[in-house]
Amino acid sequence: MAHNKRTHYGFCKVTGTTLCVENHLIEIAKSANTIVPTLVEVEKDIIHAEKHNGKFNEYIEYAMKQIATRLPTHHYSNRFFNQNNIDQTELIHLFKENHNAMMFYYNSINDILESNSLFRHEITRLLRMIRPILKDDVICNYQLVLRIYSNNQVLFSLNSQDPFKEISLSTAQSTIDNVYSLIILRELKHWMNRTENLLKTLKWKLF
Repeated sequence: MAHNKRTHYGFCKVTGTTLCVENHLIEIAKSANTIVPTLVEVEKDIIHAEKHNGKFNEYIEYAMKQIATRLPTHHYSNRFFNQNNIDQTELIHLFKENHNAMMFYYNSINDILESNSLFRHEITRLLRMIRPILKDDVICNYQLVLRIYSNNQVLFSLNSQDPFKEISLSTAQSTIDNVYSLIILRELKHWMNRTENLLKTLKWKLF
């Protein structure tokens, strides 16, 4: 079931062999498992950096309330967990939902890295470790799976949306960056944990 091809899937340049769907899903699950410990480490670094800031949690709560409706949702994955079976149309929606969420968080990490905050060297280093795994091993595998199931009918776009646009916090820029970073990384960690569970359940139902 392997086909040699060289092409662009969205922003993914794929050279070599397209594996069967199950193998692509295994790669996504492995990558999610790899990313989570790094996300935990970044979270600890940010909390340590703000340990003397008594208002840091207030800033997080405020920003989270403002952006809650702008974050990716789990509509199709919630439906999937409550179904015994899933048809191909639902499966495509499910994979697109997860792919689009990963694109959202990939773009958000890029925005964080572009902020160029001082005194965040270790955080920046860890985020740069996460970024290629998220792109090459998660997003690009989702795109390949979607191409297979949709017979190359799914189109991808780089939708760069800043969830924190128009949100204002009256504090130092470094703290603002830490607030935004922590929210995005916690949400991504939540998605990574869900992804592992989702793909394990999907493997049991499909293969």
